[in-house]
Amino acid sequence: MREIKFEVWDPNAERMYKNIGIDKIGHYDDPYGDPIREEEPLIIRQYTGLKDKNGKEIYEGDVVEFDRSVHGINGHREVEFKGGAFGIRPMNQVDEELWWASVWNMNCKVIGNIYEHPHLLEGDEA
Repeated sequence: MREIKFEVWDPNAERMYKNIGIDKIGHYDDPYGDPIREEEPLIIRQYTGLKDKNGKEIYEGDVVEFDRSVHGINGHREVEFKGGAFGIRPMNQVDEELWWASVWNMNCKVIGNIYEHPHLLEGDEA
């Protein structure tokens, strides 16, 4: 059974809150005691239950880098939840066909996320 964890991105404060608890009515609990603004738009990122090749946890919205071509995919890709599973966001037809190969079958490394580092995906069509 995988561990359920969340991070919350606050675009107004430009801050990522880590290890956040979310109760059944949508209140956020920061274990470090920092106040979290509970108005929209907050973006919830869920832990995939997977780790990269260096043991770093992979969250939805992370940008992963492939060291070499794996299944025809290389470069930087965004991790997303689609069709009941986590995988990489397609950037071209090759990615679309291989989406189900997913990050757990590949040698990848988390290099950032789309919220704090959107530039990581700019111009990456490889």
